[in-house]
Amino acid sequence: MPFLLVGLLSFAGPIPDDVRLSRSAESCRVCHLEIYREWKESWHSKATRNRNFTLALQKWTAEGNHGDSCFRCHASRSIFLTAPPQSGFTPRVHVGPGGAKGPVQRHEAWQERAKMNTLEEPEPFAQREQHLFVQTRQEMAAAMARQPLPRADLLGEGVNCQSCHEGPRNEQVGPYDVAAPHPTLKEPSMKTTRACISCHGQLHAYCQKQVQAWELAPLSARKVCQACHMPARDGKLVQWINFENLPTRKVASHAFPGAHDPNTLRSAVRVEVEVVEGMVVVALHNRGASHLVPGSPWRKLIALVQVFDAMGREVYRKRDGFFQERGNAIPPLGRENITFMKRSNHASVKVTLFYRFYPNQPDLDADKVAERSFSL
Repeated sequence: MPFLLVGLLSFAGPIPDDVRLSRSAESCRVCHLEIYREWKESWHSKATRNRNFTLALQKWTAEGNHGDSCFRCHASRSIFLTAPPQSGFTPRVHVGPGGAKGPVQRHEAWQERAKMNTLEEPEPFAQREQHLFVQTRQEMAAAMARQPLPRADLLGEGVNCQSCHEGPRNEQVGPYDVAAPHPTLKEPSMKTTRACISCHGQLHAYCQKQVQAWELAPLSARKVCQACHMPARDGKLVQWINFENLPTRKVASHAFPGAHDPNTLRSAVRVEVEVVEGMVVVALHNRGASHLVPGSPWRKLIALVQVFDAMGREVYRKRDGFFQERGNAIPPLGRENITFMKRSNHASVKVTLFYRFYPNQPDLDADKVAERSFSL
């Protein structure tokens, strides 16, 4: 099969230069059109261009923190190009209503980083990249456990193809052994949680500790991240030419459904209502997520409970919030309850779930996720 693929490519004419040289996701679109389209609409592609990130970044920096750690994940170079947090550099970015804007010239970012660095003399950026890239599979595994370095350009692409697939020697890393017009490297751990830990499992990153919560989950609830956030389907990796003889594979979704997808949220939280010893118990069960719900400290799950009499008139309401700082985020296979005394005129209950994404967002402005009614 590799010989067949190379032969087909040779008849198709020369590979465009941007496929060989560019790191932009636009160059990957030439061959991987379906994956590109999914990514383009995903929140990975909008990681520096959304209101949530802009407001969170403004709040973070207003509290006296530096924004460099934010761009390590929101505009990362590669999960195989990593370094300890203190040795990174900060891209120059303009943060406005539309989020971070770029591109930023690499030498400008290096100059900015050099100003902050008091521990060593700055060396040329290319030399630093050379020895930060890992060389062995063991080093690859270690690198994937550390936070990536930020890009100095293409900031508008957020988490792009390069962020997860650029390998130690500029090859493209993936779960399959394939022949392609660019160097490739098969890495089985791309199908595991290790591929996500660089950004979603950093203890020093305030907002990204999902992997730590996953590690504490019961084994029966511990699905790999990709099971929910990159569900696989039968398909082909390449659409550039009509490769009829290419094998059909399990191709992971690059839409990255998560909290921004209402269906994913609804599948994570199940609502039940029962009457126990004269008390109405509204139970919120985490049955779908292998981490806390909500998964980030800045996010909040809100439940609005409305009680109606037999005529459909509202006679009672209660609102409660669930978030990590309060200590009541819902763990995998766990539950949180809202309770109140049942009155004789209580005939039915309606439970509406809302989700707050960014800091200081009013609860009334949170996104509606689900609504369900129960008879009492």
